[in-house]
Amino acid sequence: MNDLVIPETSWGPKSFGLNDSLYAQAQIAYASQTLHYPVWGLSPSSTPDDTGNYDAYGAHALASNANCCPYDETAVTPHASFLALNVDPQDAFNNIQKLRSLYNIYDRYGFFDAVNPTTGQVGHRYLVLDQSMIMAALDDALSKNQMQQYFAKDPVITAVQPYLAEESFSIP
Repeated sequence: MNDLVIPETSWGPKSFGLNDSLYAQAQIAYASQTLHYPVWGLSPSSTPDDTGNYDAYGAHALASNANCCPYDETAVTPHASFLALNVDPQDAFNNIQKLRSLYNIYDRYGFFDAVNPTTGQVGHRYLVLDQSMIMAALDDALSKNQMQQYFAKDPVITAVQPYLAEESFSIP
């Protein structure tokens, strides 16, 4: 989500930028190869039903909380695909299209928040946070990262650029 306003991919190509790209690829691989889902995008969201509940969805193998409270893996949320637009645009776009074609997850106000990819059950809610991520990701994708450029001018955000550039994560 940070990449929506901080240009992590260009400022930190060996740190958070690399992590963003590899995490998107890992999400895709985990959902398709381990869970055998036709779509990907495990992320905290509404539950894929009409109870109005919220849950922490995620990939067990990618979780930082695996020892305390493993994520539920029964929901995919469209906002995760939109967050990946900047690091894996083709896979993100394909997944968004597949979500629309396989499930009744889109209507006149946009994407509903969650779907169970096994049952097709949809949670018919819009969460402001998740809709905001979708809108910000679309703005970045369609306006060549204008939102990032706007925030990058802020001195507080600009101050992190040398640290992001210098950092190198120990990931292949």
